[in-house]
Amino acid sequence: MEKDIVEDAIKRFSESTGLKIRYEASQEHPSEADGFLFITGDEKEYCFQVEVKQTINKTIAGQIALQILLRQDTVLTITRYVSPQLAGHLKNLDIYFLDTAGNAYIKSQSLYIFSKGNKLSEDQRPDNLSRAFKAKGLQVLFALMRINNLENRPLREIAELSNVALGTVQWVMKDLKKLGYLIDMGKRGKRLIKKEDLLSRWTITYSEQLRPKQLIGRFTADNRNWWVDTKISQYGALWGGEVAGDILTQNLKPEIITIYTNEQPGTLILKGKLKKDLNGEVEILRTFWSGELTSIDKDTVHPILVYADLIASGDKRNIEIANMIYEKEITGLIRED
Repeated sequence: MEKDIVEDAIKRFSESTGLKIRYEASQEHPSEADGFLFITGDEKEYCFQVEVKQTINKTIAGQIALQILLRQDTVLTITRYVSPQLAGHLKNLDIYFLDTAGNAYIKSQSLYIFSKGNKLSEDQRPDNLSRAFKAKGLQVLFALMRINNLENRPLREIAELSNVALGTVQWVMKDLKKLGYLIDMGKRGKRLIKKEDLLSRWTITYSEQLRPKQLIGRFTADNRNWWVDTKISQYGALWGGEVAGDILTQNLKPEIITIYTNEQPGTLILKGKLKKDLNGEVEILRTFWSGELTSIDKDTVHPILVYADLIASGDKRNIEIANMIYEKEITGLIRED
């Protein structure tokens, strides 16, 4: 599949630019990258490290920006399709990309290419998403990643912790086995594996499949600091996003105030004197988990969710804080036993 994406992207790029281009897989040059792309223009050859992504969105863009930050190196992402809006976002983050529709952003010395708006043909459209990574499935995955060895508890208990029907848990577990994330060890029970990859996929799909469904609304406040002295748990709510990031690291000045609540937010809205505003700095979302999955001691949602919120924001500072939370709070949860 990745080979097809690379071949299609190179073909469209060559046709649209007339530049000479070749790709070498990483087996020929040992590296963290999937391969290397060589572009010849103005009698010069430019070399880019390449990573291939099946799909890309703002959350994946955040992950790429984090990776570039950690590696201190430029990476060219080859993917299936980049929308016009996302192309602008990637350009702002200075993330180089190439897709199979002919869209691209690449620059190096005298080489500069930025193309957006090209569409995929019918036969280029991606396969359907696994049910495990759709909204209800993501609720189950969140519980499984949060609670150690939960995969060996009764399915009905997993359903209660995930706030989904029993049947949902049954097909999610089947999908996880099929995808290689869950193995059956006989008398020793089941085991969730490849947790780091699972978290990465969850983070990506959460921002597209589940988070939008939980949004109650966006608001603005006359007093931008109304939340500072607010004991949010008194309103049946928890901090997410940038506020939670600051609580966990003491290293972020929140601009977007993210709140997750399991109650009607009327009292909270009155307390903060919040007014509806589609572009407001306050976002209120419904929780999608049971009480056992909260972090009442810190008044924040679970670090996995904080991490996902920050990565999805696409803000470079938030991405740095997300990495701090990952190292401090999450690494131990996804460590392979």
